[in-house]
Amino acid sequence: MSSETQVVDGLVSRVECEQILHRLMMNIDRFQSLENLDYFTEDVSYKAAGWGEAHGHEELRGGLVARDAMKDRHTMNVVAGFDFTLQSADEASAVGNYLRWVAGESEPAVMRYKAIFVRKGGTWKVRDWLATGFPA
Repeated sequence: MSSETQVVDGLVSRVECEQILHRLMMNIDRFQSLENLDYFTEDVSYKAAGWGEAHGHEELRGGLVARDAMKDRHTMNVVAGFDFTLQSADEASAVGNYLRWVAGESEPAVMRYKAIFVRKGGTWKVRDWLATGFPA
């Protein structure tokens, strides 16, 4: 692969992974969290402050269904940072922050995330997700 091709692939990978992050947040806010399963690997390790942990699609599915059932919990999540590193042709990491507004709460929560993305069959997916409150 030429160096130009590597640069282009890196930029395309960054955009694809960043789009995944935005879609994850938007789906939660729209009570369509179950659609997020498509963005995670089957063996995902997921941990989020205030939410809990899930290992694999089935555990994550249960948590997403429970989240969407909370019809009185209106949120707005806004990604506020995306520091992306392409580790290899098929693995990348991203760290950053997002703000979460919850209806009825006076201040947004600042959350920090770390995601490990892997490319399988040409598609980027999240393999590891960790979200912690700030300050942690």
